[in-house]
Amino acid sequence: MTKDILQSDLDVAMRLIKTSSDDSEIVAALKLRGVALTKAAQLVHDLRAGRLVTPVVPVRSTLRSNPATGTTDTGMRPPGPEPSLEPDRRTTRPANGAPKTKYRKTRAGFGARAVVAFCLAASACAAAWVWTTGIYRRSTAAKNDTEIRAFASEGSTKIMNGSAAAALLPSSSIVLELQPDGLHLAGSIITCGNALRAISAAFGPPTRTNRIEQANKVVYAYDRHGILIYSGKGSGDDAIVLDYDGVGGTNGTTLPFAGTLKCEEQLIQADTSSSRLTSMKQLGLSNRGTEEGTFQARCYNLDLVFAYLNGPARLSLIEINLTGR
Repeated sequence: MTKDILQSDLDVAMRLIKTSSDDSEIVAALKLRGVALTKAAQLVHDLRAGRLVTPVVPVRSTLRSNPATGTTDTGMRPPGPEPSLEPDRRTTRPANGAPKTKYRKTRAGFGARAVVAFCLAASACAAAWVWTTGIYRRSTAAKNDTEIRAFASEGSTKIMNGSAAAALLPSSSIVLELQPDGLHLAGSIITCGNALRAISAAFGPPTRTNRIEQANKVVYAYDRHGILIYSGKGSGDDAIVLDYDGVGGTNGTTLPFAGTLKCEEQLIQADTSSSRLTSMKQLGLSNRGTEEGTFQARCYNLDLVFAYLNGPARLSLIEINLTGR
């Protein structure tokens, strides 16, 4: 390779600069034209910096016979034709004889294109990951929401622990309804044979169990909901007690009952006064109980006891006898 910059090399470099070619492409083109790598790089640097570059006109020795003197003269090579704007199309022949043009991709150009391709591929992968992750999260959230709704709708018919049942059916939303076919809770009819099972399906297992030896009964307490089940151990003498005081102990719950007992369109709650209770014809209040503040009633073949132990303004408990149901 020559160490000098020819006018044709200079013209090629200037034209490639005008076409916004990269320095690496210009240097590669000059190198293919026979310019040394360092000279080519320096030329590009000078042209970019606006420096004046003077090409060298090479001297070629020619032997011309001088008939007068019998000697040879050394002359300058005359200027060649206008150089091409493109790199020389000189070819070399590899071992297999196939021509290899100077337009093949250079290593620098190939490396730059490889980096760009890698970046584009990485960006596409990242975008796909974000998109896929978003779909997965949305589908997972929708699935969880569906499962929660299904759990809530089916919870009244499954036996769950107390905390899960409390979240499903809080005490304030409990409604026990007196109907012609019996006592209803969460879509189930409560009878002597299924009272414990039906209550546990709605609220989970009882929080504790007490035994009353004198009455030969077992008391199942649902302390979080203010409900007690008095079971006669197979005698058919079972009852449900709604404890509005929640004072604890063997015959009470630790938290008061905050729900509602419904008979037709009448709602009975903790603040239902005794005067209000006696006005409900649906209950069939027939007589005052043996104790002060205690009322007996019969509704749809179910015997009930209403007790006002702390005054006539507020209920203390309701006992619903399930005998025969």
